[in-house]
Amino acid sequence: MKLSPIVLFVYNRPEHTQETIEALKRNELAAFSDLYIISDGAKSNADEKAVESVRKLIGNISGFNKIELIKRENNFGLAKNTIIGVSQVLDYSDRVIVLEDDDFSSPQFLNYMNFMLSYYKNEDKIFSISGFSLPNNLLSIPKDYLFDIFFSSRASSWGWATWRSKWEQVDWNISDYANFIRDKQMKRRFELGGSDLTQMLINWKKGLNNSWSIRWCYAHFKNNAYCVHPVKSYIQNIGHDGSGTHCGASNKFNQTDLNTIKIPMMPRTIDIDTQISKNFKKFYDGGLKSKITRFIKNL
Repeated sequence: MKLSPIVLFVYNRPEHTQETIEALKRNELAAFSDLYIISDGAKSNADEKAVESVRKLIGNISGFNKIELIKRENNFGLAKNTIIGVSQVLDYSDRVIVLEDDDFSSPQFLNYMNFMLSYYKNEDKIFSISGFSLPNNLLSIPKDYLFDIFFSSRASSWGWATWRSKWEQVDWNISDYANFIRDKQMKRRFELGGSDLTQMLINWKKGLNNSWSIRWCYAHFKNNAYCVHPVKSYIQNIGHDGSGTHCGASNKFNQTDLNTIKIPMMPRTIDIDTQISKNFKKFYDGGLKSKITRFIKNL
């Protein structure tokens, strides 16, 4: 099995970075995998000390086949750093596994991701692989569902992977935005992955967020493509302590334990499971208050 390089984005959280790297090293494929660590430059003087602490940490790690450090001289910000960083690695690899400094992984994470990247490498309908899945108290999976993965039009940004051939199809400027925003049918289809998606795209266009991930989700939608999600998560996000760039303090995504299945039970066809899709959308739709807020913002 061909092994994908791993790119890890770090910034100003040495404790999270340490935990994430130690978890990744416990993967049996870590010693055979190339790791690229991209350290963004400090946004302000207040961040300089923490950024230097992270850089000192990553300068002393071992446990991988090859380790390459990329240190930004200036602050790129999460979106620019992700888009450019992933593209840099894909310049010389046809696939990539992507982590941020708060993506704590299962010991079988690399086995799962590499298997899935090989399995779906020639499948046009699959744009990405997610290592993360919502905990079962947030996403109900039917008891008679036989497989270890499911498909969704919504991509994930917590421990994910893709191929060069799919990444190169992304229009990061969303050049058809004007047509999309006027087309109610297109918006309804986009929101099959959650009613929050259109509002996040609107906010990006207005400059209210600088999200790369909403544009990544839009690329899946535009190409009629899916993200593969595990039924049980291989990733625990440890950044919901208020320290992250876009995440406040919350424990709702906490996983009681992580997936240890090396090779998942796979469906023979690429089809959306109606009930899982309904439950998935229900979570991201939010409650009545969220829907009213989105409606008012679009008046």
